[in-house]
Amino acid sequence: MAPLRDTSLRYPGGRSAAWGVVGFLIAYVISFGLVAWQRSALTAGLTVSPGGGAVEEPLTEFVALGQLPDWELAGVVLFNAQFAAFEVPVRVFEGGQSVTQSVNFLTAEGGPFLLVFVIPIAAYVGTGALAARSALRAGRRNPELTAAMQFTGILPLAIAGMVAFGLSAGGSTGPSLLWTPVLAGFVYPVACGYLGGRIGTAYWGSGDADGTSDRDAETWWSG
Repeated sequence: MAPLRDTSLRYPGGRSAAWGVVGFLIAYVISFGLVAWQRSALTAGLTVSPGGGAVEEPLTEFVALGQLPDWELAGVVLFNAQFAAFEVPVRVFEGGQSVTQSVNFLTAEGGPFLLVFVIPIAAYVGTGALAARSALRAGRRNPELTAAMQFTGILPLAIAGMVAFGLSAGGSTGPSLLWTPVLAGFVYPVACGYLGGRIGTAYWGSGDADGTSDRDAETWWSG
């Protein structure tokens, strides 16, 4: 008699999704610490160019940065570290119309703040390696692909953060509605997770593919 197949409903990504949540929280906590420590330096001197002209105006003329609590600004910084910009509607003085300008706090300030770009990469590569280790212990094939599935845990958090990390600014100000889910929710977690999976596989061993069951081979996506 053939063994019964487990048909219970599972969240896509399985344990990899959980590792993705861990990676996101680690990166966010580090970003929060940075904001709490260097908030004034991070937001000082930020400018925008209304209408794309040569005249620059302080960003504070268009958005009350002081109203953004540290927990919101930390999310903005984390998304900026993945090239998802903070979008601000800027009024063009000649015509009275508003255009949206993208601001990246990290590239605008430069210097040591550029090191913040390493935070999500390191976090997601690390959790990708751990997800691959879990996959190897479960006897699954393609642990690198399993590790890349950590995005299934990160994407919902990125979408939620896209809404939450700008509420205090009001209006349409906030993280990019396009690039936040694309870059911070998918591209970075998948690429870094896959890289971490390769590292984890190389370190903990690739396992015996011939000893992996068909069920394991078919469900690498479930973590």
